[in-house]
Amino acid sequence: MIKIHIKYILLIIIFGFVIYANSLNNSFVWEDNIHIENNDFIKDFSNFPDLFNKNYFKFSKETHGVSYRPITTLSYFINYKLWKLNPFGYYLSNILNHIFNALLVYFLAYFLFVNKKVAFLSGLFFVSYPNHVEAVSCITFNENLLACMFFVLSFYLYIKIEERKEKREKSLLCLRILSYVFYLFALFSKEVSIMLPLIIISYDFLFVSKQKKDKLTKRIVFSYSGYILITFFYLWVRVFFLQDVMTSIFNCPFQQNYLYLNILKMTMFSFYYIKLLVFPTNVCSYYNLYVPVSLTDQIFWLSIGVNSFVVLFGVGLYRYTTKKIFWCFLWIFLNLFPIIILIPFRHFFSSRYLYIPSIGLCLLLAVGFNYVFITLKSSLMKNLVKIFLIFIFVWCSVRIIKENFNRRDAITRDVILCKKYPDDFRLRFDLAWDYQCKGLYDDAIREYKKSLQLNPYFESTRINLGHIYMKKALYNQAINEYRKVLKIVPDNDVVHNNLGLCYTKLNLYDKAIEEYELAIKVNSEFIAPYKNLGTIYAIQGLYNEAIEKYKKSLELDPTRIKIRINLGYIYGLAGKNTLAMNEYKKVLKLEPGNIFVKEKLEELKNLNIIKEE
Repeated sequence: MIKIHIKYILLIIIFGFVIYANSLNNSFVWEDNIHIENNDFIKDFSNFPDLFNKNYFKFSKETHGVSYRPITTLSYFINYKLWKLNPFGYYLSNILNHIFNALLVYFLAYFLFVNKKVAFLSGLFFVSYPNHVEAVSCITFNENLLACMFFVLSFYLYIKIEERKEKREKSLLCLRILSYVFYLFALFSKEVSIMLPLIIISYDFLFVSKQKKDKLTKRIVFSYSGYILITFFYLWVRVFFLQDVMTSIFNCPFQQNYLYLNILKMTMFSFYYIKLLVFPTNVCSYYNLYVPVSLTDQIFWLSIGVNSFVVLFGVGLYRYTTKKIFWCFLWIFLNLFPIIILIPFRHFFSSRYLYIPSIGLCLLLAVGFNYVFITLKSSLMKNLVKIFLIFIFVWCSVRIIKENFNRRDAITRDVILCKKYPDDFRLRFDLAWDYQCKGLYDDAIREYKKSLQLNPYFESTRINLGHIYMKKALYNQAINEYRKVLKIVPDNDVVHNNLGLCYTKLNLYDKAIEEYELAIKVNSEFIAPYKNLGTIYAIQGLYNEAIEKYKKSLELDPTRIKIRINLGYIYGLAGKNTLAMNEYKKVLKLEPGNIFVKEKLEELKNLNIIKEE
């Protein structure tokens, strides 16, 4: 069977590589430095068990109460094992995943419409859809790619099983179990996959014969029960085992304030997502959107009008077109539902959230163009349709290639965004952070000051500004910035820790210890103040106290290589050579090429030989 599809498959693969090839030269951007570059957790497979317990939030750099995505984090483990810190490999993995998803869309379309042209157009639309560029060209947004892959695989296996159910083949049980596994993987890749049971039920409602519908109880037991049980298992893990879902729902700013404000936001988000879905002309990595605060805002009523039109359009599709076309429409909005309403967002709006919903749009576009093509009698008109299609794909490709180029590094991306939104303090902050990461401190100070002019109460700006002053050895200026932050947020553990660092550099050890203790009082699981206290005690020759603090740091996060090196060094100074060697050996398991540790280990071995002699 695969032979009849081979040329279409090859064209989709080649097209996907061509339009995303220039992203292979990009560096780490966005949150890549947090989740990959500076994340020791993913660099050692011995940390694998912590993917499945509460330590996940402590070590993985994911935010507790927002996202639990162990399958996504596992992909970072695998990529690091293969590519270390070479961005090329990570981008290649994303491109391959995206192309594979486009092929899944191709086969899904072929199953639904039994038409190779519709399937081919569906795959091409999906692989070249401009709104996908953020999910593909940002390494740490690959949760969308993974969730989509497992989501579609699970659904595709389900419909294939139902198709062959009457044959009572033994292999169907294996396929059903595999479908369940893929659904579980989809959930643990990204939360929005929880809509799969509704997608399955909507499919059955529209396409299953009336005779089978009459056996509803039997269908619930044999067809839906596995997906429902997996959904409940997932919710149990999030709510009771990890205890993170309820915290995120009630503490997220999206859920606070008055109910009517949230309704306004939801209404506007649905409007903005529909607009971006249908007209992907403004593709970028950041959207500064206007959100109404009153029912009298004209844009609110515009959004009501657009949303109402979309509902009526859906009703029209149901009444006047085929069930398959209506189901493609339903796919879009069932998968948009958690994005707009259920998930407590901290990043309110992003094109990457359209990755799974866009499958429905790609199917509709393919069916629409195929219908127009077969109904036209004139060869001239058919050629014009072909030219228009080619224009669409070329335009989409150019948009993706351009956006990939704009994302080639963090500074380029944020400079472009600052030109687009010059009065957005967050973007100025992001650009300053990019400069700071590159060691361009004067440029960073300039942008942080611009951000403060736009919003003087954003404490992170002053914290980072203080950190730069520390890097430039301007410790009194740093202290001044940190004191301003404490006037806004008195119990800030990071600020207390940074003040301690400043006082340490000024040799004011008593003040430094006081600030570190305050940081620990605010957050007893904050690693840095324990480590810094250990450093001060080591300077003062209080080796036992230093060892105690370093060990506490490693209890909180055993993956911290530098702390383990320090602990080994202090053991050596304290004459505890065996313990020092044990720590150095643990470091070499994580970093086999660490020259400093190898030299220290060799020194201790030689010292032990001399003692034995």
